[in-house]
Amino acid sequence: MKSEPDIRIKNAFKEKQFYVGITQTGKTNALCYHLSRATIPYTVWDETGTISRLLRPFNPRTQRIIRPPVFPKLQYITKKEAKERQDKKLEAFDSLCHKVMSEGNQIFVVDEVHTFCTKRSISYEFNELITKGGNLDVGFIGTSQSVAQVSNIILGNTLHFWIFKTAVPNDIEWLGKFIDKKIVEQSQFLPDYAYIYYKLGGKAEKYAPVPNMSLFY
Repeated sequence: MKSEPDIRIKNAFKEKQFYVGITQTGKTNALCYHLSRATIPYTVWDETGTISRLLRPFNPRTQRIIRPPVFPKLQYITKKEAKERQDKKLEAFDSLCHKVMSEGNQIFVVDEVHTFCTKRSISYEFNELITKGGNLDVGFIGTSQSVAQVSNIILGNTLHFWIFKTAVPNDIEWLGKFIDKKIVEQSQFLPDYAYIYYKLGGKAEKYAPVPNMSLFY
């Protein structure tokens, strides 16, 4: 098992990447490690706040981390209030998609992508970024612990896959529609924080855990 992947990304603004794996197996840790070494501009949607704790951008002037709208904690919340909160978050996300597209020349990184799409649905703004962003030099990196819920538009446009332990049958089946299912099945036996790196048309290779990002706390 190698310690460093031989990554062949010719143009990060055009080649989309995706990190997948069940929760607490290291995908966000690896993403933060890779971003910490990046010198090009990026915008991160930090859905859970984990990236903000782990990552210190190499160039804060061109590399930004955005948190979702913060709502007061309530002991009880009605369905109507929950929907209103979700609608506000989705509105903020779509607005950021539009902003990133308007600026161009950067990577848009979305943690927990399944929050903003389903298997067969995706908002207009997010869809535009995925399908047309490359024309404006807007790259994309996504993560998900529930890849079975991720839009086929996103997975179908992904060139680089970072596959951590994936054991849920629905996730294996869904991802197996886009890459060799045998590769996904192999990930079930990976130790935590190790992963399989696979570029479409290339050879799947296993890699050892990346450095522990707790150094950045």
